Amino acid sequence: QEQGRLDGMGATADRLAELGALRDGLTAQAAKESLWMLSGLEPFQLAARRQWSLDAYTDWYWRCARSLLLDIT
Repeated sequence: QEQGRLDGMGATADRLAELGALRDGLTAQAAKESLWMLSGLEPFQLAARRQWSLDAYTDWYWRCARSLLLDIT
């Protein structure tokens, strides 16, 4: 399960790298591992313990992913 999720995040990171969309200096490998950690069960469980709605968690996840990976100004 973990390897499958890591591989899936790798496909996303590789595609972003191919498009030249990754933040300057961020490698596809670092992007892959960042997404893998962010998308783990523990962050979701922590949000659930704080009684976040699924929409709030999803919004948080995408804000974090964009901030980690993309150079958005």
